[in-house]
Amino acid sequence: MYLSRWFATAARGACRAGHAAGHRRRRRATRSLGLSGRGRGAGRRGGPRRGHRNQRPADDQLCRLATCRCRQLGASHARHRCGAAGRRTLSPATHRLHRRGWHPALDALDGGNLLSWLGLDIGGANLKAATLDGQAESRPLPLWQRPAELAATLHELLAAAGPHENVAVTMTGELADCFATKAEGVERIVAAVVDAAAPRRCYFYQTTGELVSADEAREQPLLTAAANWHALARLAGQLAPEGFTLLLDVGSTTTDVIPVVAASPVTVGRTDPERLASFELVYTGIERSPVAALVDALPWRGDLCPVAQEVFATTRDAYLIMEDLEERPTATDTADGRPATRAAAQVRLARMICADESLLDAAEIRAMAEVVGSAQVELIGQAAARVIDRHAEPVTIVVSGSGEFVARRVIRYLDLPAQVISLADRLGPSASRCAAAVAVARLAAEEVRV
Repeated sequence: MYLSRWFATAARGACRAGHAAGHRRRRRATRSLGLSGRGRGAGRRGGPRRGHRNQRPADDQLCRLATCRCRQLGASHARHRCGAAGRRTLSPATHRLHRRGWHPALDALDGGNLLSWLGLDIGGANLKAATLDGQAESRPLPLWQRPAELAATLHELLAAAGPHENVAVTMTGELADCFATKAEGVERIVAAVVDAAAPRRCYFYQTTGELVSADEAREQPLLTAAANWHALARLAGQLAPEGFTLLLDVGSTTTDVIPVVAASPVTVGRTDPERLASFELVYTGIERSPVAALVDALPWRGDLCPVAQEVFATTRDAYLIMEDLEERPTATDTADGRPATRAAAQVRLARMICADESLLDAAEIRAMAEVVGSAQVELIGQAAARVIDRHAEPVTIVVSGSGEFVARRVIRYLDLPAQVISLADRLGPSASRCAAAVAVARLAAEEVRV
């Protein structure tokens, strides 16, 4: 309802292009979401999934994937049994991963090599670090405002993560407008990582699926730029190696909608413009997206009031008011520089219709917040519908990122009966927020021999 005319037209075209079953679902999805009347568990299905009664649990699939990978490398199948009988001694870190249903696929993931890798995901607003024993941390850094602080902040992040011999890096921060070109952004980020990580060995992930040296990363900047989605999609593929899988990664700034087949991404696009054009990248997230980018009007006194075309409020304010996000009184990276609390969020959202709390009560402001949340679910849902129409209805959907709750609402919006795998459930909420950092560390531990 609140999408631009262009996007609404594209979305209707996607519905007409779908198969009959998917078409019916997505027609139902174009109706209003009605978040206020639905609990968080609404729409979830219990018991066997329709048409997939014989589907094995994802953990069994991981064990079978490990067997296949080991055979490819000439390793003994007996060395990787996940059952209690015959299991070899595992490191404490690997035991923690096993207790979460996470089975290492290769010998390299056990022991010292597991603990020797640190993953970094360098974005334009946040720096994320993760290890394979469950540690993960995200630190805000508005790169477009303070690019000179990147190396020092990375140094602090690396020091807090403990000793690691090797660093695997993926990035999206090269898009920050403090850099004239993507090539300059890649060059500056690579230099900052090498400086902060010395004397550790550094490897940079590319959209070819390769981990390369700093020099190679600089020489091929467009392959190094915006590669975190590719690493994360391969991680999702390991969790669901059979059938068509859809990855929904909803972050603070952007959303990735990635089709995965046979444990590998099968996207139309590779670069950011290509992925935007193919609806595999949706530039909307749960914290930083301006409200005016999602809605043209908000409810007021039984009617709709057009919104101000200003960055008075963001999606974080809507989700704070709806209690989907926790308050962070010390965080001031908001539209007005005041704290990320519900009280301050109400003031910011009221300002979107040039009002304040003297003109609106709490119920009216919450209704406005719900419209914003519904519009974002609709935007992501219509993009997901386009991706699904190009492939098939997914057998499994992997959800990740700080906005997993939005990803689940998208699944209900599209009425998809797929199995849902949550990285927050598997790895913990902190690791899910830093999922790309986890993914690149895992891939490096599997594939790089140091």
